[in-house]
Amino acid sequence: MKFSIIYEAQMVDTSRENEARTFHEIIEQSLLAEEMGFDNVWAVEHTALTQYAHMSAPETFLAFLAGRTTRLGIGHGVVCLPPAMNHPVKVAERIATLDILSNGRVHFGMGKGGTQQEAGTFGYDLNDLQPMIDESMYLIPKIMVQDEIEHEGTYIKIPRRPIHPKPFQNPHPPI
Repeated sequence: MKFSIIYEAQMVDTSRENEARTFHEIIEQSLLAEEMGFDNVWAVEHTALTQYAHMSAPETFLAFLAGRTTRLGIGHGVVCLPPAMNHPVKVAERIATLDILSNGRVHFGMGKGGTQQEAGTFGYDLNDLQPMIDESMYLIPKIMVQDEIEHEGTYIKIPRRPIHPKPFQNPHPPI
């Protein structure tokens, strides 16, 4: 059995001071979780949601946490894949970099996000996103393992390019 913690950075008091305190407390809790033998810390990704979740840059949080820990798994649960929010090339690059810097501790979830509020922030209708998400989910593992990628899709176009770095874990982090 494995034990994990997942963070959304929820708060009632949305002042700058409380936001900062919440993030620092999450780091302290995560360090204690590693000390107590927990296996993974996961971070969600939400945008434009007051109180519900202020974890809008999980890659930054997880990179900071990876630098402060030695054993704890670092999990994206999930990276939201609307292309204007997180282009698949940038997602693959960020995940690979975090995987290298954490010595292979990354776990990686992908999804579309949870609300129209978030989707609309990037100009999308939540109900129209699934085919775009599917295309990104198809591409990201390919980007992580192929020397070059070229894709002429319905929603995403990538001219032939080498994409670096490649992840520490082979072929890629658990998805």
